[in-house]
Amino acid sequence: MAYENGAYLGNTEPGDGWRFHGRGFFQYTGRENHTKFGEKNDVNLANNPDLAAAPVMAANLAVA
Repeated sequence: MAYENGAYLGNTEPGDGWRFHGRGFFQYTGRENHTKFGEKNDVNLANNPDLAAAPVMAANLAVA
């Protein structure tokens, strides 16, 4: 996967490319984006990245 070693996305662990693939309306990608926007929404997206695909969370992320 192209994003596997994407340090520019904050991907630091093996498997991060797939784990933090694009989700939500704006397709947030990477460990760093999941962490940053999860914190803005008071949700731990770094440990639960699939939550970003839930409709309400995707809408919250879109306005973040």
